[in-house]
Parts: sequence; structure tokens; C-alpha cells
Amino acid sequence: MKRNFTLGRQHPFAGAGYRAQSIRGVVDGLTNVTEPVTNRSQSSQFESPTNWKVGHGFVTAAGLRFTKGNLLISPEFRYTRWIRPAIGYFGSRGATFGSSRNQVDFMFGIGWKKR
Repeated sequence: MKRNFTLGRQHPFAGAGYRAQSIRGVVDGLTNVTEPVTNRSQSSQFESPTNWKVGHGFVTAAGLRFTKGNLLISPEFRYTRWIRPAIGYFGSRGATFGSSRNQVDFMFGIGWKKR
């Protein structure tokens, strides 16, 4: 949902809502193991398809729409709080990585009015 306000030629707005995302891909990795006694090193490369679930989050947004003649300019900030991290990988040898549950986006819209 979005709520618009009017202050002369500037039009601030605020919004809130639900957001879903789906991320697909492949994890590529390289492992390097060194034997302590012989000091021999062995490397291996691996590739693993991801199986991350659809993410759900709550979004809040705020921005300002300017008009200059027929030109519309609309910068906007969005904050999303995800219910759980979108990406999480836990390797067999302790290697892990993941994403944050907080996301901030800046968007800049340019448009024009119809006459």
C-alpha cells in the first residue's frame, strides 16, 4: 500500500507491504588440504546446485516525487526485513556463508506526464 502527500511541486510518499523473492544458482568452491606429516597439499574443486527456499519479507518505503514541466523524478528508499536469511550454505569442512535479513534499496525513477 502506498500513501501520497502534496507539498507544492514536491510529492512525498510512504508505503508498506509484503515482498517475496526467489534465488537460484550454483555454489562453486575450492578446497585445499595439507597433510601435516608429509606437508603434501591436495586441492579439489566442487560445484553444488542451490536449493534455497522462497523468501518472505516486510517492506517499508519512503520517497519524494518532483515534477518539472512534464518530467517526473522520483527517488525512493526501501527497507526490507526478511523472515529468514535468503542464502545459507554450510560446507562439510566448516565453510559457511549466508545473507543478511536486512536489505536497503535505493531506486531512482524518471518518467513523464501525458498531455
